[in-house]
Amino acid sequence: MQFVNQWKNSNTINHQQQSSPETTMLTTWSPPSRNQVECNVDAAIFEDVKQFGAGLCLRDEKGNFLKAFTATTTGVPTPREAEAWALHQAINWTHHLGMQNVIFELDCKLVVDNMVNNKKGSTEFHAILHRCRAILSNSPNSRMSFEKRQANLITHNLYIPSCIISLVMNEMI
Repeated sequence: MQFVNQWKNSNTINHQQQSSPETTMLTTWSPPSRNQVECNVDAAIFEDVKQFGAGLCLRDEKGNFLKAFTATTTGVPTPREAEAWALHQAINWTHHLGMQNVIFELDCKLVVDNMVNNKKGSTEFHAILHRCRAILSNSPNSRMSFEKRQANLITHNLYIPSCIISLVMNEMI
């Protein structure tokens, strides 16, 4: 139940942030160019159950929903590793879908900056980003973009571990 309460609290906080006047004025969605798609990417870490995952959503230039995908795995990485892993999941997913002109939007500036500036390092974080770059080398028209969390809420709210869904459903019955 503690896990369910944490999830509920985080969604309540996000909803409050989303609806504040300052946030609404500062965060607006900007569409990708014609013939491009936007892949919103977000990661979530659930330390209590030693899991983390990614929520991914594809939208077209009009903001129309195309596809969504979630992935989960076990472990408790650092937040930057989780965000990099989520990006890797997104790049793999869009690559397998045969998409070429993808704008990957993340709410983790550190990941975007490291990808754009091609920063190297010897940590797990840098190893994940290296794998991302290797796959993206086959998709030269794709790029990274940083978006504040409030503009990227669609994916932030996508990832809900199956154990939470079961608990919430049981709580509702």
